[in-house]
Amino acid sequence: MSELPIQLKQLKSFTLALVMVVMSSTVLADVRVLLDISTSLAVNDPQNNRVNAIVDLTSVIPNGEPVGIWTFGQYVNLLMPHERINNQWRSQARQKLNQLTSPAIRSNIGRVLDEAAYDFNFSNYRRNAQIVLVTDGKVNISPNTEVNLVERERVLTQLIPRYIAANAKIHTIAISNDADHAMLKQLSSNTGGVYQNVARTGSVSKAMMAIKNRIAPSTVMVDSSPSFQVSDSTMQVTVLLKHEKGAVSLMDPGGAAYSAVDPKGTRWKIGKGYSEVTLSSPAAGKWQIKGDINKKAPIVVEPDITINWVMPENDSIVRENVIRLKATLQNSDGSEIDSELMAMVEPQMTVDNRIVVVNLEGNTISARILPTQDTKQVNISLKVKGGTFQAESSRVLNIMPLITSELLTLEDRYEWRLYPADMGMQNVQINATANVMLESDNQQQMFMKMVGGYWSWSLPFNSPAGDYSVQLAGTVMIDGKSHDIPLEERMISLPMIGAMKGMDQFDTVLTMDLSEDFIKDPMPEFAELQADLIVDQNADEWSDAQD
Repeated sequence: MSELPIQLKQLKSFTLALVMVVMSSTVLADVRVLLDISTSLAVNDPQNNRVNAIVDLTSVIPNGEPVGIWTFGQYVNLLMPHERINNQWRSQARQKLNQLTSPAIRSNIGRVLDEAAYDFNFSNYRRNAQIVLVTDGKVNISPNTEVNLVERERVLTQLIPRYIAANAKIHTIAISNDADHAMLKQLSSNTGGVYQNVARTGSVSKAMMAIKNRIAPSTVMVDSSPSFQVSDSTMQVTVLLKHEKGAVSLMDPGGAAYSAVDPKGTRWKIGKGYSEVTLSSPAAGKWQIKGDINKKAPIVVEPDITINWVMPENDSIVRENVIRLKATLQNSDGSEIDSELMAMVEPQMTVDNRIVVVNLEGNTISARILPTQDTKQVNISLKVKGGTFQAESSRVLNIMPLITSELLTLEDRYEWRLYPADMGMQNVQINATANVMLESDNQQQMFMKMVGGYWSWSLPFNSPAGDYSVQLAGTVMIDGKSHDIPLEERMISLPMIGAMKGMDQFDTVLTMDLSEDFIKDPMPEFAELQADLIVDQNADEWSDAQD
């Protein structure tokens, strides 16, 4: 009982609109931003919102975590070196990003994914890379469509397995309806990343926020005191102060003042109606907030008790009958919370703003939800009250179908492909048939598993002419449990000239020039970037460079 008042005192709240605490013992992020600089982006994002979103993302990544920025068009450029982030790195990144133009006429997505994976086989790779791919296009490395088709195939069948093996997650932001959404969805869903369609939502910042929460999830705490407590274990605190006018400042436990004018090693970002400050290795004790802050603004902080989501492991999950949710409460160092303090905890979980029944056992909170068949996204919020504190954590789940499909027009055939929602899943088997009907002829043909991890059925162009009706049916087996594949039908015309008139009926149709004088352009040459990356393969840690 004697420890309880001390623990509650440590949990007393702080003032602000956002605080994130990062512990030194845990590597939260190895972030690699891949930014498309094709000409069309100047049209699709004229306000340059993607740059502001990337700057905001880097502002919440703790000092010492590895971050890099690559830009790509036809060629790939390492805009900011992949190294430990600090204030100088952030300043240079902001300057270079704001100076960026969009001169490129092509989009070499495969090459930039190659470059970002440069160290996957290094002994000091920590298997936690978080890739953020921002693009408005599709694989486009040549004026010849066949070359682009071959490269797209390589991305799907070679690069995705490579990223899965490295436990590297690819988060994608599509900024145009013209982007290859089918491929971007595959990149994210198969690697456990987050796919965001800005063309649909209209907000790059919101899309980046969803990815930011996935990369560096935070727990917040609500209170009304104009101060916040920092424990000995705190490595970094980010405070977002909302104020109507004037300036704000902070005072540390020793009485020293910090402001945008006199930062003393802190970093500040000033905006309309707010000031954001990040403290690295802050002094332990009570920090005061001075100034005309907005008392009506929510006041939140990351407490010493954190909410750690256990299930599901990824935010893109395969659709099942029931989704199991599980979170644990821990001290910031990962240790278990005192049982007397746990006795005071009152959890509340909402799913799409509806309260669901939760079970609290020990330090584990669990629930089950049953999304409808047309549910594509689930918004979850978990609030935990106890004594004087209230902690909250939220996450967004993208509900993926068991399989996705696309019908391709290749050089000599139509090919219908089925991709498991997660190509990294173990013990998955697709048993699917194509019921092929041409006038009175009816045949059943099997989808065959290919080396790239997908299943395929094809109709050669030299097949009898006519209008084919092809129906998909079958099951997906996952860990011995059978799931029905939704019935699907496609209409295909032969000869190919007839099919060309109906291209818009397909999810994805890639065509090529079949004329006799067709000559494939050579693959473009690229300047190798590895020589610019100084990495000690034998080192156990990253460079010790500090601010």
